Amino acid sequence: MANQPKKYTKFVAAAATATLVASAIVPVASAAGFSDVADTNSHAVNINALVDAGIIQGYPDGTFKPNQELTRGQVVKMLGKWVEAQGFEIPADYATKARFNDVAVDAKDQELVKYAALVADTGVFNGSNGALNASGKITRENMALVLDRAFKAINDTTLVELATEIEDVKVADLATAKAEAREAIQALRDLGITVVENFNPKNTVTRGQFASFLNKTINTDAVVELTVKEAVAVDAKTLSVTLSDDTKHTVKLEKALEANEATEVTFTINEKEYTTTVTYVVKELAVSSVSAANAAELVVKFNNPVKASTVVESNGTLVNGVFSITSLSTDGVTAATVTSADSLKATLSEDGKSLTIRVAADEKFEGQYAFTIANNTVVAKEDAKNKLAAYSTTFTAKDSVRPALVGVSYTDTQTAVVEFSEPIVKDSTFALSAARVDGKELQAASKAVLTSAQFEIDANNPRKATISLAGLDTKDADAEIKLSFVGLTDFAGNLISPNPVSTIVKLDTSNKEEAQVVSIKKVGTLELEISFDQALKTKPAVKIDGTTVDAAKVSISKKDAKVVNVKIDNTITGLKDVTISDFVGINNVAGKSVTKIVNFDADIVAPKVVSSAVEKINGKEYLVVTYDEDVIVPTTTVALTGSKVVNYVTSALTSADTVDVTLYDETATKSNKVKMELTGLVAADYTVELAEGLVTDLFNNNSVKKEVKFTRTANDSEIGSISVTQDVSDNNVLIVNFDKEVEPTSALNVANYTVEGAKVEKVQLTNNSGTATVKVTLAKNSNEFSGLHYVTVSGVKTTTGNAMKAFAANVNIVENVVPTVAKLEVTATNQLKVTFSENVNVTGTSNFDVYVGTEKVTATTAATTNSKELVITLADALETADKDKTITVKPATTIDVKDLKGNKLDFTEATATVSALNL
Repeated sequence: MANQPKKYTKFVAAAATATLVASAIVPVASAAGFSDVADTNSHAVNINALVDAGIIQGYPDGTFKPNQELTRGQVVKMLGKWVEAQGFEIPADYATKARFNDVAVDAKDQELVKYAALVADTGVFNGSNGALNASGKITRENMALVLDRAFKAINDTTLVELATEIEDVKVADLATAKAEAREAIQALRDLGITVVENFNPKNTVTRGQFASFLNKTINTDAVVELTVKEAVAVDAKTLSVTLSDDTKHTVKLEKALEANEATEVTFTINEKEYTTTVTYVVKELAVSSVSAANAAELVVKFNNPVKASTVVESNGTLVNGVFSITSLSTDGVTAATVTSADSLKATLSEDGKSLTIRVAADEKFEGQYAFTIANNTVVAKEDAKNKLAAYSTTFTAKDSVRPALVGVSYTDTQTAVVEFSEPIVKDSTFALSAARVDGKELQAASKAVLTSAQFEIDANNPRKATISLAGLDTKDADAEIKLSFVGLTDFAGNLISPNPVSTIVKLDTSNKEEAQVVSIKKVGTLELEISFDQALKTKPAVKIDGTTVDAAKVSISKKDAKVVNVKIDNTITGLKDVTISDFVGINNVAGKSVTKIVNFDADIVAPKVVSSAVEKINGKEYLVVTYDEDVIVPTTTVALTGSKVVNYVTSALTSADTVDVTLYDETATKSNKVKMELTGLVAADYTVELAEGLVTDLFNNNSVKKEVKFTRTANDSEIGSISVTQDVSDNNVLIVNFDKEVEPTSALNVANYTVEGAKVEKVQLTNNSGTATVKVTLAKNSNEFSGLHYVTVSGVKTTTGNAMKAFAANVNIVENVVPTVAKLEVTATNQLKVTFSENVNVTGTSNFDVYVGTEKVTATTAATTNSKELVITLADALETADKDKTITVKPATTIDVKDLKGNKLDFTEATATVSALNL
């Protein structure tokens, strides 16, 4: 607006600070000396203060007339003088452009003309139907409105906004005021500008009353938060920032910006912290980074999108002659010198800026490598003349992170796609089983319903595996199935975590309903979450306030195909229309477009600690802290403050007491749990303070300070070695061998032995001459899966007091779920049929004792292999006299019935009743 009043620069020093505080006018008692304003007048102090400030004046006869009704013209002049005193200029065209149709530019009262222009252009005074009505009286409700607007013009916030957090007595007659004035009236009461119980909105205002209202308004402290108006990246670590008060600042960042990526940054200006999103624009094509994501994948990031055909062939291999990867290591390396001719697989990201290079399943990246890209071979997607210059670097690969199951999606109602955090391979002990969540029996009778062949890893993307669910269960149209995997590893041989790992799939062959949007909500400063009532086959198109969101920023969640995640700009605030369209459900039915109003305002509540505990993970001790919401970790190393107790002596923690902090799942980007490795801390009882800002939530709120207590039990001076095997004759037993004699108390502590996916029930120790053996017994039926299991042994001491070096490794363990008798039936006068809970092998003919009533009878069994059913033949047929008698089957003294993994049959007795149908 050309005529918008400009503010003087006399307050630049104050504006450069993080906040602006309204200038206070300090009253001076009896300065005016009006003959009709005694010192005892309730308005005297405020009248005199405004006179001293040049905002009001009396009459030529030396009076002020405090009880005279105030005119609208007088209000315009007083408010105009206050606004002018705060640095606003009188509009330059006040003498040529009328703001109100009843205030001519050449009017005799030129003071009124000037201030009418100023209050109109600043939005303080609007008039009525284009007229000012300067001689008319102003009501108390209108006075509240113009005071609120004047305060807004000067302080960039309203009295209403300032009073938001104040809880005070409600104005009794607020309902009698016009609707648009009610908030302003209540704000005057909340801020103490008025203290009356009834405001009398329709009454007029006297000159004395207005002096008090205005002076109290002027002296109301208004803290106005500055915001980032503009942030421009000058280089990778320098920003030029313009704040909302138009002051400019140069900011240096600790971490360099990634080229051409919208990045959320936090910085400090004048001791105030700001957060904004900025993009460091670099046009010349360059490599941003080269790093091994894991043992299988090398990730090359570019600062601009590249043309796919210059890096990846149509068959998914690298373009020949462009890349070279050469091993620099002398040992421990399984991937030798390779180039694109060696058929390395490659995938270019959807945005064209990230190239993932993957080795074959029998290779891995491990050690140090030289990496080069030939000159002018890689070309920018949008500009064929923008070519990458010759590039070379080195990278180091070492993968010790266990892979994790990320989520499940569906290509149709009978095909599930399971995704993992990194490429996986099937170990030789791999097994996949299924079970109904509701406890009902599956269509297939075998315990291991699915075979290894039904779990197919995607050759082009080994992070994913396809599972065919066709025919798995057709008893119900809507069945939930728990799939469990054991024995999956990444390319480096790290076992999946946890192991076994399970996920739920839903078989729904009947649903033909359109997918419906259930909810839309903002879950972080840069993310929108859309939930549907069923899994999606295709992601939707998303519009926010009519603007289409880039499809690359919209993705179906890897953890839940019913959820769509949308990356957004953190500048989007307030209530916005969000339109979801063009999506297809897993049942191949297209959903209808829907528009919903979403509140984009961010959360301001700090994350709080829910619990803390020490856990042993991969043989190391960690302090695990759980928060009440998902968080991210802004720093990786934290110095602990507080105290520790060693042998009953308390001492303060020092700078040496630091811990590394990561998310509990190091492969995730957010989690409600963090872990702190305690390896560097001495064994002691700790009372520590988790500092403010240790973590932040998804809305950049810092966590609050929290004191926690924990005990560090590990000993870093460990000796000896431990090995673990399973007893070949008993699936319930593991044999732990120590190469030292061990101290009984620690060796017999059940808590020192863990078997992932099973439960340790008891331990037995045998000390030999210089060595020791511990027999670890697993709880019956606690290990459901055969295959690799992660086993740890720690906290065991030698007889000389030293700590044994902890054991943490993958051990091949056979499941210990015992078969049982599910049902006994009388199928003929001389035959019984036993149905077991799973397939069994039966050796010998005398495995069961059979009773007809209370009489034991002679019976035999035939040898059976891999069957769920067994026939028992009676030597003497049942007779009519046996009708309604109970047949009881009990295990014989010596019984040889085992499942296919060698677990012995476990049951006490089974019964059936002889009916007429059997005779």
